[in-house]
Amino acid sequence: MGGEHPRPRPRHRSRAQPVLPGVRRLPQSVADDMKGALSPEQVEVFSRVRTAVGTLFPNLSFLMQPFSLVPGEPGVRFVTMRLYHPVGPGRMEMYSWCLVPKDAPQEYKDEAYRAYTLAFGQAGTFEQDDFENWTKVTRSAASTMVRDLDFPYIMGMDSAPAEDFAGPGHVVVPYVNDTNFRNLWTRWGDYLVGEV
Repeated sequence: MGGEHPRPRPRHRSRAQPVLPGVRRLPQSVADDMKGALSPEQVEVFSRVRTAVGTLFPNLSFLMQPFSLVPGEPGVRFVTMRLYHPVGPGRMEMYSWCLVPKDAPQEYKDEAYRAYTLAFGQAGTFEQDDFENWTKVTRSAASTMVRDLDFPYIMGMDSAPAEDFAGPGHVVVPYVNDTNFRNLWTRWGDYLVGEV
């Protein structure tokens, strides 16, 4: 294909903002509040995080990431929290919220909410794509063709715990793996057999 070449991107783009290294598009007041509320070790961990995902057993999940309205730009960081509520066999409701610091400037709140809505709101680009995938997976899982199919959750079995993680919790490197799924189903199994 001819035409223009994409402009080169800086190698360490995620460390460009001096407010908190690695934390893009947080207002100075929010960064200052974070520095005051977190230990220096926690600030260091957070400063290296671009995207964070997790689940609080059994049905509350969060996602923190930047989203840009302009390709190639750093975007605005927002947090979405989701609560999953079963409503019947093969049916579930999902409640989704955009979280921003209460004392953050209104301009940042508006920008974060807009990014959340365009990415992970009910009509968001990624939410619609994920919804389609999960709907088809659920439908397919009930078919006779997959009754004997195993879902092994083996990606990342060789992942090592992050030795330099200063906070509580279980963090592995690399973070894209099935560790969360294994932990979720292991905990669910503990409840089923009365080991909790």
